[in-house]
Amino acid sequence: MFKEQSAGTVRKLREAFIKLLINGIPPEIIFINLVKEIFKKPKSEKFKIAVINAASVFENRYLKVNI
Repeated sequence: MFKEQSAGTVRKLREAFIKLLINGIPPEIIFINLVKEIFKKPKSEKFKIAVINAASVFENRYLKVNI
């Protein structure tokens, strides 16, 4: 989706995320699909572990807010 890491890219990604939320897409669905897309291309095990750790942090924070 995005090959360049810059402030402009982060802004575009954030805007896309906000549009999904505004249109009623639950954050957990967005995140699950984002992780699936990340794992489609071969990555190192270290990277995969980092993504899984980030997902668990997200889930933990999300559950704390929505209790």
